[in-house]
Amino acid sequence: MTTAGNPADQLKIGQELKAKKRYRDAIGAYRRVVVRWPLSSSAQDARMGLAECYGAIGYHYKRFRRIRS
Repeated sequence: MTTAGNPADQLKIGQELKAKKRYRDAIGAYRRVVVRWPLSSSAQDARMGLAECYGAIGYHYKRFRRIRS
């Protein structure tokens, strides 16, 4: 998986992977934003991306928890 040095670029990687329907890889990219840069402006978008990817692969409870946190 490709990683970036700042939250905006890492978020973009997650969005590109999600657009290609590579949801499990996108989860890793989004999770990196949330864990490494939790206070960045990209973190909220990454949380929503996580929720959408979890829903797409059938993990509805994790999706619900991601939206609420």
